[in-house]
Amino acid sequence: MELTAIKGIGPKTKEALNKNNIYSVKDLIEYFPSYYEFFELGLKPGKCSVIATVAQVPKISFFKRNLSAMTFKVTVENQLINVVIYNRNYLLNNLIIGKEIVIQGNYDKRLVASNIYFSYEPIKPHYKVKDVPQNTFRKYIKEVSKYSYMVEETLSEKTLSKYKLLPIYELLKLVHNPKTKEDVKQIYRRIKYEEFLKYQLQLKKLKQMKKIDGIKIPIMDINAYTKELPFELTNDQKEAIKKILLDLNEEESMNRLLQGDVGSGKTIVSIIAMLNTYLAGYQAVLMAPTEILAEQHYKKLKELLPNERVVLLTSNNKSTEILETIKTETALIVGTHALFQKDVEYKNLGLIVTDEQHRFGVDQRKKLIEKGLRPNVLSMSATPIPRTLAISLFGDIDVSSIKEMPKGRKSIKTEVIKFKELQDVVNHINKEIDEGRQVYVVAPMIEESDSVNAVNIQQSFEFFESRLHGKVATLHGKMKKDEKESIMSKFTQNKISCLISTTVIEVGVDVPNASIMIILNADRFGLSQLHQLRGRVGRGSAQSYCYLVSDSKNELTIERLDVLTKTTDGFKISEEDLRLRGPGDFLGSRQSGIPAFTYGDVFKDFKILDVARIDAEEIVYNIKEPKNEVYKNYLDKVLGGLYD
Repeated sequence: MELTAIKGIGPKTKEALNKNNIYSVKDLIEYFPSYYEFFELGLKPGKCSVIATVAQVPKISFFKRNLSAMTFKVTVENQLINVVIYNRNYLLNNLIIGKEIVIQGNYDKRLVASNIYFSYEPIKPHYKVKDVPQNTFRKYIKEVSKYSYMVEETLSEKTLSKYKLLPIYELLKLVHNPKTKEDVKQIYRRIKYEEFLKYQLQLKKLKQMKKIDGIKIPIMDINAYTKELPFELTNDQKEAIKKILLDLNEEESMNRLLQGDVGSGKTIVSIIAMLNTYLAGYQAVLMAPTEILAEQHYKKLKELLPNERVVLLTSNNKSTEILETIKTETALIVGTHALFQKDVEYKNLGLIVTDEQHRFGVDQRKKLIEKGLRPNVLSMSATPIPRTLAISLFGDIDVSSIKEMPKGRKSIKTEVIKFKELQDVVNHINKEIDEGRQVYVVAPMIEESDSVNAVNIQQSFEFFESRLHGKVATLHGKMKKDEKESIMSKFTQNKISCLISTTVIEVGVDVPNASIMIILNADRFGLSQLHQLRGRVGRGSAQSYCYLVSDSKNELTIERLDVLTKTTDGFKISEEDLRLRGPGDFLGSRQSGIPAFTYGDVFKDFKILDVARIDAEEIVYNIKEPKNEVYKNYLDKVLGGLYD
């Protein structure tokens, strides 16, 4: 059924909905809220929600440039109180004397409103939707709810009965309009389990497919190459290489996770695995999440293996000649998402290495695997995670851990400081810049926010640009791709002395010349994320430093940040993060090392994840049984005819 058949949806709205991957009425019905807001009524100091009656016509006053304040009086619980709300002039005509409204805000003698609503709902769903106002979107949801019968059940009768989960028709009735906290609990039980189960079904099926017919790659004589390396391999690296080469030599395809701390030398282990595959007569591919990282890996391969055929394939480096080389020659191939596009054909793909593998979804990895006849897969991650969690997240995967750091690597000196001490750090930075070195500054926010008290990119730029000797530049996720790549390229070439950035520089960027990392509002990040950011420095021969800037007086926060001043061991830091913050906050908000789930949290919901893993294994093993037809249909759809 077409979207335009719904009242209020015209061509422009349809286009906006399409941008949110909503193309049909069914898509709209299945577009679930990203979170629920609970209203507990009552006037009290601090944050509160109240039902109020407008008692005075609002007045608007302007200050600064485009900022305004609207003030008026309301009656709440037989009291007359003052209300102020900022930058909401459009509400003026609706705030009529005698009208009942719901105010959400902060109360201290007066009520500073953050939101004003014109109807009371104990639970309000919020949708992550672009270019369509929330209230308008909710009207469309209400309008299409009568078509819920169009959505077929996606879980089997056995599953629904076993866990007492909401059937699809009940879920669709409740998910957009829950009445109680128990409703919300049951909604999340179903959608989290289903999200984890579908992820696990794909993993299990892909794993089963690999068992059918893998590519056996013999162990080649690579001693001549390893002897020429400009550094000595650590014992952990040697052990990881040994296990990988033995895996490659098995009939069954390899599926191994190589995890190690920032700077522990995972890349050279993967390069040796690629070299062995190449010398055995097969192509080896290294897939990186960004063009900058791909180019970095390409240069490293060319430098270490100057006499071998190395090819770079990215969206900006994709010629007919490169495509023909990949199709006809045995080569070492480095690239980005471009590696699994339709027009790319491989001669004899034997090994796929994914760098920061959590950045690639199951579907993307599957597309690359389809390019070969069950190639071997080596995944790399710089965020150490427990083996049990690795198994649940990445399937029945073998795990190699590199804990030993390369010889000669200097430990990064880490210090927690207050904002008022930044001027002393500026003096240190200028000394480093004068000696030709570079600095990173990480700010938690791109723009200023009324609701969050944290430093943003612009404030940071103004502070450092006026105080530092060298050129200062900014980098963040809202920039265009070309602009970001240009900035990073200039920083890599030391044309920029100080790079002020959000966490986009968290993973993989390798600038050995950078010797100082400053993280502003460090208390807003998880320990493991802070450790990842710190790992951007300390890659060269110079002594490196990390300054964690925080004015927090919270004892737990102070204890957490203090952990980083005492150790640079990522495995220990992960354990401390889990101990201090609890499983729900481990790794911070959508941090590296784990796939991003929409509803499930792999730590808070680990039991659900593990149950889904066990169920998926049983389902895939018995996929042809009638009771599993709904899951077979799902796998047919997402994996195509790949396994028929």
